[in-house]
Amino acid sequence: MRNPAIAVCALFVFACAFPAQAALLYDGFDYPAGVALSGQTNNNVQPPLAWAYVGTGANSADPKTTTGSLTYPGLPASVGNSILTDRTQTGVSRIALPSAQTTGTVYYSMIVKVNDITNLTNTTTGSFLAGLNNVTGAGTSIASAGASLMIHRDAVDTAGYNLGVAVSTANVDRIFDTVDHNTSQTLFIVAAYQFGPNADDDNAYLWINPASATFGTNNIPAPDVTSSGIASVGTASDIPTNQLTSVFLRNNGVEPNQIQVDELRVDTTWAGVTGAVPEPGAGIIVLSTATALLTRGRRRTARAS
Repeated sequence: MRNPAIAVCALFVFACAFPAQAALLYDGFDYPAGVALSGQTNNNVQPPLAWAYVGTGANSADPKTTTGSLTYPGLPASVGNSILTDRTQTGVSRIALPSAQTTGTVYYSMIVKVNDITNLTNTTTGSFLAGLNNVTGAGTSIASAGASLMIHRDAVDTAGYNLGVAVSTANVDRIFDTVDHNTSQTLFIVAAYQFGPNADDDNAYLWINPASATFGTNNIPAPDVTSSGIASVGTASDIPTNQLTSVFLRNNGVEPNQIQVDELRVDTTWAGVTGAVPEPGAGIIVLSTATALLTRGRRRTARAS
């Protein structure tokens, strides 16, 4: 091309048509501290989406923001504040996904720290503190959940707890890891809901502190826990309406006194929820190349004159 300036413009316009990929939904909870999560607007997605309140009656406040972030080695630097649950309340915070998911696998990840295990007494079916949902907006309760993040007290270590996952809210679908954790630990959690082709054959998976070498890649390690819809014969395990449209955080009286949550991601890929930092956008790469061409063209023109 004889006019390098035209090449620069053409390549830049072309590159801008292909922006770098990002998680389907990300929230670092960059909101004021000490306020209800419901009503806060997540500007990391376009158009921006607001957290909705789900609950009713007395003592039904949803989780609140708190000062400071949680961090985990290998993940991008945390931003904003974080979220605290409260077992004296029963409210839920729910945010819609940018689009409904009906096939494949939907992942979500969080950094989690149980700050106070007091009053966590259940050692069997436990309670779910987060999960994917098939409803958006405000409501009175969470009637169904997919890939619910479960917690109960360890049956042997009274100072420890176990995490688990459930393909549905049914007790028979609640499967727990046998490794116990304590209040000094900060954990990185990935959960996933996998749609099956038939009735009652969906699955849920849980990874607890997966290897950092897999972060930002699609080298998916074996899950620590699996909740299989097929395994629970006679239980309607598939998410109602066969779609996932939101993610939620939940207060509940069966939970420990306080759980801290940060850096929420939802995506249809492992890379998207394990802190994939997009490489320089195509626009930057191509613009750099085009600028080099322009510079070289100017040098040739200068030599010719």
